[in-house]
Amino acid sequence: MKVCSIDGCSKKHHSKGLCKWHYDTSRKSVKAARDYALKTTDKRKADLRAAQVKYATSHRDLLVANCTKYRETHGAEMVAHNAQLRAGPRATAWADSDKIIPIYEAAAFSNKSFGTKLEVDHVIPLRGELVSGLHVHNNLQLLDHFANKIKSDKFDPWTWVEPTRHAA
Repeated sequence: MKVCSIDGCSKKHHSKGLCKWHYDTSRKSVKAARDYALKTTDKRKADLRAAQVKYATSHRDLLVANCTKYRETHGAEMVAHNAQLRAGPRATAWADSDKIIPIYEAAAFSNKSFGTKLEVDHVIPLRGELVSGLHVHNNLQLLDHFANKIKSDKFDPWTWVEPTRHAA
């Protein structure tokens, strides 16, 4: 295969010993070459998107079944991950997801098995007026839906009692 005669360029030869890009640059201008590259990139993106849409419409049932199956098996992990994203800068890099996910799994299990409406709540709110907590396992608790709504994002240090920690 013939390649471009410009030093350092290993693209396929197009015409007059040059690749398409160098040929266009020499014939027209740098702007013309840049416009050509952008046009072909946009066309490739449009073609890829069209192929994705075509696949999604022709395999809709399979995709829905796979998403449903994934959601059933990884639902608590998805909720925990979304909570971490919502926490923003209050989600620390050193937070132990192996301890956070079981809290969300416990809430999901209780809600599914017993019909309760338990929610995972931050003991010290992430965006409290008095103090702000972190999205870590020892700042999470399970609360009834109504109790969580009453608590809202409030924290009263005078009435707060640290939960008892059991040895593992």
